[in-house]
Parts: sequence; structure tokens; C-alpha cells
Amino acid sequence: MNIGETDTISWIATDNNNVDSVSLLYSTDNGSNWNAIALGQPNDSQYIWTVPATPSVQCLVRVIAYDAFPNSGQDESDAVFTIRDAEAPQVTVFHPNGGEVFSTGQIDTLRWSASDNIGVDSLLFEFSSDNGNQWQYVSDLPLPDSSFEWTIPDVHSDQCLVRVRAYDAGFNMGADASDSAFTIVDDIAPQVLVFVPNGGEIWYWNNVETIEWQSSDNAGIDSIDLYLSLDGGSTYPLLLAHIVGNDSAYDWTIPETTSYECMIRITGYDVAGNSAYDLSDSLFTIGEVGVEEQLGLPTAFALQFMSSNPYTNDLILKIQIPEVMPVTVSVYDVKGCFIEHLVKGELKRGYYTLNWNNPNISAGIYFIRISAGDLERTEKVIKIK
Repeated sequence: MNIGETDTISWIATDNNNVDSVSLLYSTDNGSNWNAIALGQPNDSQYIWTVPATPSVQCLVRVIAYDAFPNSGQDESDAVFTIRDAEAPQVTVFHPNGGEVFSTGQIDTLRWSASDNIGVDSLLFEFSSDNGNQWQYVSDLPLPDSSFEWTIPDVHSDQCLVRVRAYDAGFNMGADASDSAFTIVDDIAPQVLVFVPNGGEIWYWNNVETIEWQSSDNAGIDSIDLYLSLDGGSTYPLLLAHIVGNDSAYDWTIPETTSYECMIRITGYDVAGNSAYDLSDSLFTIGEVGVEEQLGLPTAFALQFMSSNPYTNDLILKIQIPEVMPVTVSVYDVKGCFIEHLVKGELKRGYYTLNWNNPNISAGIYFIRISAGDLERTEKVIKIK
């Protein structure tokens, strides 16, 4: 039987001196505890009962008959019966309820009401960006609250809905969703970072070189455009590729054109049409084999002392770097103890002058240790007064 329905309790009660009254009780735990239905009723053999909001599969009814003395006798259901809750919770979503416009990452307050004949047991919050075709779980909702702060998700859609589902202890479910769609606008631009070429490279005609980058976006990268400048970034007239999706590398066949002022611009677009770009940090070169000689760039590593050795106050070194590489130039004393770095980091192709002038060191023997790519080299220097 269902909660809220009416049912007739029937019985027969007799006594040698007439039945004076009957009391009706029910149990939802197979007789461990009893609750009153009606007490002191006439012995009419039946009673119309409104089934209470106490769902259980362990229900019994007991009838106790009293005579005037008062002696009593009783009987109860031969076996348990079920009280079932067939009524679903009632849910109403108040906000967002259609027509609102939000930005991704914004904090907003979901508002709703939920009630049930036996009480709401749990609440579930869901979100759809395709007008309810698919639903995504967001969060369980606290009881007995009727509002919840949530962060607007990283989507771009004008077909957004929220839905609140309520469950009672009988596992009945009621739900309500936004009456109509609301809009989430993505106004966050993508992040783009160019890795290669990033300055100092020399790329030869007809070779295949890989342009490398990283791009990301809160709502997803839709496409990438790769542009080439031959005039130091003043203009980018050449579209090298339009890439759908979020790749991070492109193999480019170097064209037969010569420029010492090349730069790459990579522009990323998200699904909302927002865009951002990054450029090579500095110039790179395109040309035929041997173009580096025209530029006067070094083709091999070299170290040269520009000051005398032994030296007095300033030790001047000149190094040439044939390609972009990590370079460390360090000074150690005669015992091998580190004193300081003259340079430590990634250097581009070119010539560099290093000046060591440390007034805090005394005259003596020192060692200059150079690490450049795979090259390791140590030079002895002598400081005199």
C-alpha cells in the first residue's frame, strides 16, 4: 500500500460479556515497536486508515480488544506487509532559469526549492551545455540548504541548463531544470608560447625543420595559424599553415629565399573566437648553405684570452658560440673550490666577451672551467699583483 492512500483494517473481536472498545496500532519494524492508529474505538469490525508516511517492508497491524472489566485480547497481521512511498519529491529551480549571460570562471549562486512527503534525503546538481541532451554531474547539494555557489564552467555555449534532482528515503526521484537556456561566454584568450625557432637559428633552403610551440586554453584550442616575417617582425605576410586542433609541431620545408631577419608568429584560436599569439624571441636566418659566412657568424667553438696571462686586475676572455647551447664559465681556486660564475645560461650563436675583475681575491693560480654543449675545457690563469 502507498503512503497517503486509505485502506480498511478489518477484524473480528468477541467476548462473553461484550467487547467494550478496541485499539488499533501499527509497527514498521516487524513488531519491535508499535505506534497508535486509533485508541478506544467501538468494535465496528473495520476502520478506514490513512496510510502514514513511514515507508517500510516490515509493517504489521495489531488490534487489541477490551471488555468492561477490562480484560484484553489481541491479534496482529499474520505476516508483514509493505508501506511504499510512491510520491516523488517536488523540485523547482529558480536560478539560473533562462536568459542569463555568464562568463567562464564567474561565481554564481544556484537557487532552488525541494520538498517531499517523507522528507528529501539527498540532492544532486547537474549541468548541460547542449540544451539537455547530455548532463554532467557538478556536485551533491547540502541539506537543508536551497542555494549553492558554483563556478561557471569553461565552456562557450548559448544552450546551457542546470538541473537539480532530489531523492527521498524511498528512492523516489523528482527533478527540475532551467525553464530555458542561458549563455556562458568564454572571454579568456588562449596561451601560446613559441619554442623553435626562437632566435639565432640558421635554416637552409629545402631542409625540413620543425616549428615547435605550446598552446592551451580554458575551453580548448580550435585552430593554429603559423606566419613568417622576413623583415624582423614588421609584417607577417606569409601564412605557412592553418592547423585545425591543438598540435604542437609543424614540419616546414624551408623556401628558397634569403633573410637574416626572420621571425615566426603563432596565433592560437579557441572555440569562442578568442585569439592570442607569440613570436620568436629574436631573429633567425633563412638562406642557402654557407649563409653564415656572409653573416660573419662563428662555425665552431673557440676561446681566446684578450688580456695577458699572467694578468693583474682584469682577465678578459672572448668566446665564440657556433649554435644555441647552454654555456657555463666558472672560476675555481688552486684547491678546486668554486669562486664564481662568469656566465651561466643558454647563449645564442655569436661572440661574447667576459671580464673577470674580483678585487676580493689574492694573487695566485686559478682555473677557468668552460662547459659549452658537449665541450668541457679548463684553462689555468695566474693573477699577479
